[in-house]
Amino acid sequence: MNMMYLDIIIPSAISIIGFVITFRKMKKEYLYQQKLKYSEKCMEIVEKLPLLILEYLDILKKFGYGYLSVVDKMQEKANEIRNMIIPYASKDAMKIWEYICQTVAETTENMDNTSKIGGEKIIAPVAILLMQVKFDLTGIEASPQIWYVGEYTTKKALENGNFYQESIEENNKIVKELGLKNFLKIELKDKSGNFQMS
Repeated sequence: MNMMYLDIIIPSAISIIGFVITFRKMKKEYLYQQKLKYSEKCMEIVEKLPLLILEYLDILKKFGYGYLSVVDKMQEKANEIRNMIIPYASKDAMKIWEYICQTVAETTENMDNTSKIGGEKIIAPVAILLMQVKFDLTGIEASPQIWYVGEYTTKKALENGNFYQESIEENNKIVKELGLKNFLKIELKDKSGNFQMS
């Protein structure tokens, strides 16, 4: 009688143990695949977001030049950016995006203010947003200064009056106003070339 039970119990126990081991391996593989997909999506956003934002700024400029026909495109591009960052970004990134939308709304509301479209009032929060999203997705702390010394801002724009200085001041004002992390601040140089934080 005991042998009969052993003949049933041993194969059953082996089947259960095999099932548990297989289940754990499948779960581990599934989680690995999910993490891999998430990482790929994050890298895609880090690559695509700057281009989307440049397209958005280009549309804003056209609106600033009086092309009212771009309003729908402007809203469409804004929605595309928002939809890209909402699932992956932090509360700070969403605060920055809301700040950008509010600034754009205030600037475009009154046609007399449209000369500021594309200026430091728009560029500074955009640069901060890009670096915040990059941090949210990769954990890499990068200064918004990259926007000004990299490929996104033309040399002509940097040489245009006080654009660079005003952008840095605007950047640091926004970081303080929204209570963002310190890595988003940009160091200023005084007249003797020494760095100072605003």
